[in-house]
Amino acid sequence: MSESHLQQQVEVVHSSGRPWIIGKAAMSLNGKMTRPAGEGQWISGEASRADVQELRSQCDAILIGAETARIDNPSLTVRELEVPEQPWRVIISRSGNLPKELSLLCDEHKDRTIVLQNFDWPEVWQQLFERGIRTVLVEGGGTILNQLAASKYIDESIIYYAPFNLDGDELVTAETFRNLELEDTDTTTLEADLRISGVVNHAL
Repeated sequence: MSESHLQQQVEVVHSSGRPWIIGKAAMSLNGKMTRPAGEGQWISGEASRADVQELRSQCDAILIGAETARIDNPSLTVRELEVPEQPWRVIISRSGNLPKELSLLCDEHKDRTIVLQNFDWPEVWQQLFERGIRTVLVEGGGTILNQLAASKYIDESIIYYAPFNLDGDELVTAETFRNLELEDTDTTTLEADLRISGVVNHAL
């Protein structure tokens, strides 16, 4: 797909009144997005995590679910790169019950955090679009990635595969997202990891 064709697709999405939505995940080869207890947090390697920083710097907002916020307590900032402004950090929560000590709620960029409670997805996109947000990077968790994939709201997929399998029924997966049909795929190695990306073909 040429850059102009991709831009046309982005413009079609924007003309519908919602942002272009990129789903991103790091997985083991067998699709696990978390590690067993005691094994540490990271699945992807340093080169992949640096690539994510570059990806974040190109997006207007980063979106996660409340459970991911509670468990991982991420900062969702662009690090080691100069950006004019940090991306918005968006938390989707049914209850709105979030720990006050979350980094997203109390760090130096707390004014760039948006908590959206009890909105359906069209309302979420409308809220973000009205703020001028045109590109959203969805970083998790598995439930949200699956919901968006099933609802045909993922426009672009980026998965970083680490070169090992992980065992455990309790580990997070996102099989609906993982199995999206892509076109114009790009496959790149980042040290030991494999990065597979592409535009989702919603016609399939």
